[in-house]
Amino acid sequence: MKHSILALVLLISIASCKKESSIVSPETESALNIAPNGFNFSTTKSIKIQVRLLTNINEPLNGIPVTFHNAKNGTQLLKSMTDTDGYINADLNIASYIDQIIVKTDFVGLNNEVLSYLDNGKLTLTIGGSNGLEGNFLVPANKVTSSARKTQSVKTFVAKYDYIGSYDDSGRPKYLTATPGVVSKESLDYINASIPSTVDVRKNHPEYIADGAKQTLDLVKDGEVLLTFVTESANLLNTVGYYSYPTNNPPKNASEIDELKFAFPNSSLKGSGGAMISGDRVSLGTFKAGT
Repeated sequence: MKHSILALVLLISIASCKKESSIVSPETESALNIAPNGFNFSTTKSIKIQVRLLTNINEPLNGIPVTFHNAKNGTQLLKSMTDTDGYINADLNIASYIDQIIVKTDFVGLNNEVLSYLDNGKLTLTIGGSNGLEGNFLVPANKVTSSARKTQSVKTFVAKYDYIGSYDDSGRPKYLTATPGVVSKESLDYINASIPSTVDVRKNHPEYIADGAKQTLDLVKDGEVLLTFVTESANLLNTVGYYSYPTNNPPKNASEIDELKFAFPNSSLKGSGGAMISGDRVSLGTFKAGT
């Protein structure tokens, strides 16, 4: 009888030990969940890129090299070239922490650097076209805005200067012609062949700036003069102005210039410190022959 009772006690003890060892306390279970449900531990992610390059009359720009860079450290992520329709379509694996990408092109006539963001794993941009810039783009915080014009030093040739007309807060003229100027692919190809970006014109085409090179527009008939904005790539805000005088009586010094007029108050591209779009055109007025 004693043996039977002892055996029963041992069985109960063993069973109790096994049951207790299988219990996980709430504190232990909480410690095991080190990340929220659905958390992805992957260090990379796949994104889709669709970038298109167009002229201001929506002609596709083909065969243009474009590079994509990590906005945090500048590392190049991809280099590609536009197809016959002006597109770059690509799938790209990048570090999971990257949420902004810089898109660069050295083609004169387009924004040469666009800060873009990812939207649901997609980077979609149209650089150029009738709207200038569309898609997932941001204006960099370090870009000088038009509100800083008041604090920038103003340098003019004469004390008397004026604007052709009024302009908005970004410096884009309100007196643009109803029909934009045409900046065709043929024109851009010519410009890029003549004065390519990042190439020193003093070495590439010194004749453009040599002594005696033509610097004025001499009118031989009465007519209207139109000025079309093509592009820019400066780091600071710049203004484009003009002055006129009789062809046979040029000013001998700055004091003989009657008036300087500003045509483009802020010649900075949309998304790059201003709101100008390739093809924006203004009329400088109608002038007599011999001006």
